[in-house]
Amino acid sequence: MAIKINHIKIKPEDDGIRVDRWFTRNFPNISFTTIAKLARKGQIRLDSKRVQTSTRVLAEQEIRFPDLTELESKPQNKLRAEMTLHPKHHKLLEMIEQNILYKDEDMLAINKVAGLAVQGGTKVGVSLDDLLPFLKFESADRPKLIHRLDKETSGVLLVARNNRAAAELSELIRTKQMNKTYLAILCGVPEVHTGEIDLPLAKETDKNFESVKVTDRGKRALTRYKVLDYALNTASLVEFKLITGKTHQLRVHSASMNCPILGDEKYNNKEQTFEFEQKLYLHSYITRLNYKGKDIIIKAPLPDYFKDMLDRFGLRI
Repeated sequence: MAIKINHIKIKPEDDGIRVDRWFTRNFPNISFTTIAKLARKGQIRLDSKRVQTSTRVLAEQEIRFPDLTELESKPQNKLRAEMTLHPKHHKLLEMIEQNILYKDEDMLAINKVAGLAVQGGTKVGVSLDDLLPFLKFESADRPKLIHRLDKETSGVLLVARNNRAAAELSELIRTKQMNKTYLAILCGVPEVHTGEIDLPLAKETDKNFESVKVTDRGKRALTRYKVLDYALNTASLVEFKLITGKTHQLRVHSASMNCPILGDEKYNNKEQTFEFEQKLYLHSYITRLNYKGKDIIIKAPLPDYFKDMLDRFGLRI
């Protein structure tokens, strides 16, 4: 039987949000992985044009996609939550469970380790999203991603435990009512110790190498930062607050100050005169939100390699 194709006009209240956020808001039972896969295959169209999950929708545009209810009801997807975990992933799942920072009936907060991809891809063996069916605990619903961290970034990652919470938490993110604080070790010391970086960013591809660059053609990206401590001109510990949430925003904005993040193989071209464990020294440290009238503050302890580097430089939070 042919799969039904949905044609939906974007409402004014959804104007300007990302495609993935549009689906989270309007179809909260559909996983981010499914949305990303459909976008990659060209099965999601906006005014007949292909989209990425980060594409912004505009009011009155028509979004076209296969009926996701039918797709999710196919046997291979229907059984996904009941599948057997591969033996080699048991230790990874156990580590994730040990790194749960907060849990209530609506959300989980995980201290994600560096090196764990949040979602699947061509070079990803197993992702956090693949393991979410095994983190249901007493809930009947499969947990759902509401935001992402780069594979090499560690720290607080929130996951919704039901469809309603997924929609509500995504709305908090969209309306900037969820505050995230990051810590990073930079190579060098910013000339101005407290300030804002307001530089537009856009993805660019050059000879199959995709990166994010500062360009007038990009979308506005705003970061607030504060130098907490520094060691001569060698390194600094910097607190970042994301005002916007663009891909690689902190990494590119740090490099724009000629103080790239230590261990950033994509945006750090500085030659280091000291040895360090090859990690990205960027950590999602604290997430604050008010949910259902409750103030929630979630803090992720720093990884050992991060703390060791702070000690080596004599840096203090």
